[in-house]
Amino acid sequence: DTDNDDGAALTFTTYKHKFPAVSASWFPINPSKGEKVKFTDASQTYAAAAPTTAIPCDADKCAWLWTVLNGATINDSATSTPTVIFNATGANSVKLKVTDKIDGYWTEITLPVIINSKLPKWKEVKPE
Repeated sequence: DTDNDDGAALTFTTYKHKFPAVSASWFPINPSKGEKVKFTDASQTYAAAAPTTAIPCDADKCAWLWTVLNGATINDSATSTPTVIFNATGANSVKLKVTDKIDGYWTEITLPVIINSKLPKWKEVKPE
């Protein structure tokens, strides 16, 4: 890790605990262009008191940063449950960075999301 480089060639950094284990899901799983997609964080973090015991992330322990590309829009990039609207079909992605608020350790993942063509418009009519 070059962020903690003390200049000595033969040293290394020992961290207080594991870095966050980042995980998330979304619904609907097979979204269409222009459809609202709800992401839900399922990440876990760790504490120095129990450096290998996973703790579910919450607003007191973790900070989230969601990043979208390809003209997608996101309602709140700093929450555990953002809503994204994708404006491009095909392969898209959402990046999630989770930082533990105690020690500042962070991990990020890229979630691949395949976006289908826009749903057709339809209108229900009463039969005659």
